[in-house]
Amino acid sequence: MAAVPRILIVTAAFGEGHNSAARNLAAALDAAGAETRVSDPCMIGVPKTTALVNWGYRHVTTHWPNVWARIYRSTDNCDFTRQRSPMMRWVENTLARLVDEFQPDAVVS
Repeated sequence: MAAVPRILIVTAAFGEGHNSAARNLAAALDAAGAETRVSDPCMIGVPKTTALVNWGYRHVTTHWPNVWARIYRSTDNCDFTRQRSPMMRWVENTLARLVDEFQPDAVVS
């Protein structure tokens, strides 16, 4: 009998689209026989900051959609792998801990 693949699905609470996609992917993989875990390292690692940024995101997208459109377009050519901030270190450490604890065969983000 083959081992059940373990899949860690990483999401972020910035808009429901990420979470909805993560949940639906997990459901499809579970139905195919995988063991999945959906986790948000931002919410786990820096919950207060994540909640504040999420509130700001919802506020801007609701009340100033044109501003959000400009912000969104400005990130088209950003290399987020080069971004360094103390907050992201906590998120990275949280993700490393999640991987260490769950021991997935694959990580999907």
